[in-house]
Amino acid sequence: EEFRRAMVGDGGTQAWAEGDAARYFSSTHRSWIACNILAVDRIAGAVVIDIKPGIWIPQTEHERILVRGAKQWMVGDACRYFDPSQRRLVDSAVWAVDPSTGNVSIDACPGVWLPATSVNEPHRQDARPAQPQVASWPGPPPQHTTHA
Repeated sequence: EEFRRAMVGDGGTQAWAEGDAARYFSSTHRSWIACNILAVDRIAGAVVIDIKPGIWIPQTEHERILVRGAKQWMVGDACRYFDPSQRRLVDSAVWAVDPSTGNVSIDACPGVWLPATSVNEPHRQDARPAQPQVASWPGPPPQHTTHA
């Protein structure tokens, strides 16, 4: 077992399992994107994630582009959201967080609650604390509806 770990570069870190929540750094979007592990090659240590189906990510890349878990958002956090109408990631800020579900409301989709996994972290060099402009909120606090 020690020989196998040395050959695949596993220094004893916790292995990925199917269904694990993760975040993937997309060099295309320069952003961390929430994802889930779909498949694991236990011998090579490679994984497939749901946002890149069919693509095996080698274990040597994990430390650079995969992190465990989902971001716990806080009001004022800078974020990015894929806006389907614009077909691109847009910079935004978290306006509200539902503590019971983790869902968030962001200034790019005012009045709508989004699953926390649909909001991405900005690239580290781009990450600056966002200051929501409460005065520009276009109406009452968001209702508890979800938007895909």
